[in-house]
Amino acid sequence: MAAPMRPLPLLLRVALVPWNLLMTAACFTMFTWIVHDRRMPGWPGVLDRVERGALVDLAGHRVAATVVADVLLFAAFGLLHVGFARPAVYTLLRRRVPQQALRTFFMTVTAAAWLALVFLWQHTAMTVWDLRPALSRAGIRPQAVDSYGPLVPFAFVLLCIAIVLRHGPFSFTGLRQLLASPERTDEVGAFRSAVASGAAGAAPTGHGLGSSVAGPPAVLLTTGIYGKVRHPMYLYLLASVVVRPVLSLDLAVWFASAAAFLWIALPYEEEKLVAAFGPSYVDYRRRTPAFIPFWPTRRVDARRAADV
Repeated sequence: MAAPMRPLPLLLRVALVPWNLLMTAACFTMFTWIVHDRRMPGWPGVLDRVERGALVDLAGHRVAATVVADVLLFAAFGLLHVGFARPAVYTLLRRRVPQQALRTFFMTVTAAAWLALVFLWQHTAMTVWDLRPALSRAGIRPQAVDSYGPLVPFAFVLLCIAIVLRHGPFSFTGLRQLLASPERTDEVGAFRSAVASGAAGAAPTGHGLGSSVAGPPAVLLTTGIYGKVRHPMYLYLLASVVVRPVLSLDLAVWFASAAAFLWIALPYEEEKLVAAFGPSYVDYRRRTPAFIPFWPTRRVDARRAADV
């Protein structure tokens, strides 16, 4: 039987709580970056690299090299984000990081990787589409499009935030784990909504966020938006990038990189969900697209079909 965990020392909690909030804010700058096409109104000016330029010129203003550099930057961000969420990594981290602080550590790594992307992102200075001339002919002034256009992607950001709120925002960020008793945190830093004597604790729910969210006792959601896609938050996030009157090449590259990475990484991210729900989730995954509604799901690769 494993030895009981010790509560975090009071001074460590006092230090980690504001740090957790700071890292959470850093992660949530992603929404502003997307909505305002890499501009950062409301945040410190140093984050607005449209005005200040990339911290390091990696491409020499060549479009092809710029796109390649940005794809590699996103790949590095994605690999760090997913890599540090692997159970094997958490097993290693528990030797050095208190279990209640694992989620805070994960948020720290994610924030650092995201801010590195923001500071190093190479500006293409190109546009994929601009609907302002067509809208102007329809009687909508370009100034109005510039002023109110961000409301469209912001609506999808609100849907993303609604998913987080539905599954427990403080558990998602790790703040609840820092403040709760140690037995309320599981081996991968997720918050246990219930702890029973001799039981392993509740399995995580919130499959719309992959394996990142802990919430109430395990319930496989398959109705509503979850009947259309398994990961609605990813759907809303990707929609917030492209559903806009003006799309820069920068955001188009981010969108393509994110979609490709999610398609590759989701099977690994869903391992916990398969472990939590077993054949029910495998069947759900076979008949429900990942994050693109109505995407054909008949062809299931051998790796996924073998998961039972």
